[in-house]
Amino acid sequence: MTLTDTERYCRHRGLSQTRSGTTDTEDSHRHGAVLRTQRTLTDTERYYGHRGLSQTRSGTTDTERYYRHRRLSQTRSGTTDTEDSHRHGAVPRTQRTLTDTERYYGHRAVLRTQRTLTDRERYYRHRALSQTRSGTTDTEHSHRHGAVLQTQRTLTDRERYYRHRGLSQTRSGTTDTEDSHGPGAVLQTQRTLTDTERYYGHRGLSQTGSGTTDTEDSHRHGAVLQTQRTLTDTERYYGHRGLSRTRSGTTDTERYYGHRGLSQTRKGTTDTE
Repeated sequence: MTLTDTERYCRHRGLSQTRSGTTDTEDSHRHGAVLRTQRTLTDTERYYGHRGLSQTRSGTTDTERYYRHRRLSQTRSGTTDTEDSHRHGAVPRTQRTLTDTERYYGHRAVLRTQRTLTDRERYYRHRALSQTRSGTTDTEHSHRHGAVLQTQRTLTDRERYYRHRGLSQTRSGTTDTEDSHGPGAVLQTQRTLTDTERYYGHRGLSQTGSGTTDTEDSHRHGAVLQTQRTLTDTERYYGHRGLSRTRSGTTDTERYYGHRGLSQTRKGTTDTE
């Protein structure tokens, strides 16, 4: 039969010959081949086909073709953005239609998940966190820089912040217990740390023997003075400034003079030198 102007135009652009002149069905995988279909293609479909998108089993949406043009792997069917490859940019595997947000973050290597990710989860996964075993938690099984600590519960904002700073993996996800002496390790404790403790722990203080005090067993720069009681904010401030270790943690005066190079007093009640 006589070809339409549209069919002639597409064939002039190097597309393969159709089986019949009623559709633009293409039987070739050449660059520029229009996606194979038994229906009349729309102008949009021809445009994206001319741009070398992969072949779908059905010619459904323009959005799928656009993202496939961006190096996403080929889907099993043309009705979803199901991705069967772990390539950079692969959209997480799913049997539902992805949202625009999921596609955007999928292009940025979002971890594979069976649920809709929150914006925060996408942000941290964009920072090269390891792949989770399931999409219901932030469980991370890698020690890479930025790996989220292993946990079976949803992390708080604070936990994510500190874990993003390269803290070691915890034994359980209920505390900030740190089993490493690496820089940034939070003091070892079986209770929830206070903001102050996290701040100083993030500043490279040594690991404590128990989680009930800020007792420091190291002479490193920044080590909090050794004591078996909870330190005050002032004591922590001066301890962070590298003052020598006192026998008792009593006054700020001793610390001030100690910081100025005066000798250590036998007791903490006077400035006797």
